[in-house]
Amino acid sequence: QGTILEVKEEQGLGMTINAIIYNGKLSVNDTLIIGGMEQPLVVKVRALLEPAELTEMREKKSKFQKVKEVTAATGVKIAAPGLENAMAGMPLRGCSGNTEEIERLKEEVQREVDEVVTHVVRETGVVIKADTIGGLEALQHLLAENKIPVAQASLGDVGKKDLSQVESQQAQDRLQGVLLGFNVHVPVEIAEYAKAKGLPLIVHEVIYKIIEEYEAFRERLKKEVELRELSQLVRPCKFLVMKGYIFRQNNPAIVGVEIEVGRIK
Repeated sequence: QGTILEVKEEQGLGMTINAIIYNGKLSVNDTLIIGGMEQPLVVKVRALLEPAELTEMREKKSKFQKVKEVTAATGVKIAAPGLENAMAGMPLRGCSGNTEEIERLKEEVQREVDEVVTHVVRETGVVIKADTIGGLEALQHLLAENKIPVAQASLGDVGKKDLSQVESQQAQDRLQGVLLGFNVHVPVEIAEYAKAKGLPLIVHEVIYKIIEEYEAFRERLKKEVELRELSQLVRPCKFLVMKGYIFRQNNPAIVGVEIEVGRIK
């Protein structure tokens, strides 16, 4: 059992994943089952590489050495054909390749993913994104604590699909028509599109800052709405019809008055 830390292309190896194996062991030629957004990936391990002693696997210049097998708990780079759609944060399972076992593990990893990554949680609420399952789970938990409903939760960078969902939520409730992103990237064209459409994006690398900024956004929006409604409000006015100044009694009445309280338009 393990978790993907990052997905990256390596010269001579093709697409690889850096992972933490936290239970059991994994060998070359084992079958790897990886959780996916729609369905699990099933690939065969072509090579396992461990970082050389005293190096950190996520450093750019880390040196790796090929091994036949790794045992928990360890960090490992895994090369296998078909990793193009793998995503950071996804759970993985390894097995010898028995068909029944593969099917069981596919259900297990996808259940783990589906518990956190949901396309529609409820009809109204904020849209949330994170770079990993753990990050998404933490953000959902924090929002639940603050009684903030979630309409959609997904992994990866912000895309146009996410903005469409925000726009849909905004049409129902402006306070909830917002995207909250934890440790995700917003491409320039997406940021510009959101700005042009007036779709608020609150993206931060510190999870608590997301909640703080969203609360501040809600307060600002509430004040704007209150001021707009007050400006349209017809306020009461008290006036006295002056004696001797009734020029016409109806259709329209024309009278001289003295304003006692307020203002008349």
